[in-house]
Amino acid sequence: MKADITIPDFSCISKRSIVFPRHILTKAKEPGGIVIVDSTGLKVYGKDEWHQEKHDVPARRTWPRMHLAIDENHNVLACELTTPEVNDPTVIPDLLDQITTPFDTFMGDGVYDGEPVSQAVLNKRLNAQVVVPPHKNAVCSDAGYTQRDHSIYKPLLNKVA
Repeated sequence: MKADITIPDFSCISKRSIVFPRHILTKAKEPGGIVIVDSTGLKVYGKDEWHQEKHDVPARRTWPRMHLAIDENHNVLACELTTPEVNDPTVIPDLLDQITTPFDTFMGDGVYDGEPVSQAVLNKRLNAQVVVPPHKNAVCSDAGYTQRDHSIYKPLLNKVA
C-alpha cells in the first residue's frame, strides 16, 4: 500500500490526551517474572543555585524520595513519590498494590530486609520468592521457619562447611 503511517510517541499522546492509558503500554510488552524495587532521592531547590551563590543565600533543599518497582525487561511497574521522612520498607504495600501483572520473584537491597516486607510480598503473591540480603545482625523470626530465615541461615551454613 506504501502508506506512511506514523505512530505517536509518549510526548505526542500526553499533549493530546488528559489521561494516558497506561494499560496499553503494559500490554505492548510481555510482562516479566521478577520485580526489582529501589528508591532514589530527587534534589529540589527552593531557589536556583546561581541566585544562592551570587547573594550568599542559604539553600533550602529538600530531597523527596522516588520509589520504583521495575521488572527484568526495564518496564516500570509501579512508582511512588514520598517525603524524605518515609522509610523505604513502608512504601512496599503501596507499590505492590499498583502491580497488576503476576510475578515470581521479588528483589531488593538490604534496606528491605524485614518480616513486614516479606509478608507484604507473600500477601500479594503467595508463592513468590523474596530475595533480599539480610543484615549482619539479622535475627530469625519467632513465627516459625520463613523464607527470610533461610536467607539468614544460608551464609552461616556456608561458613561451617
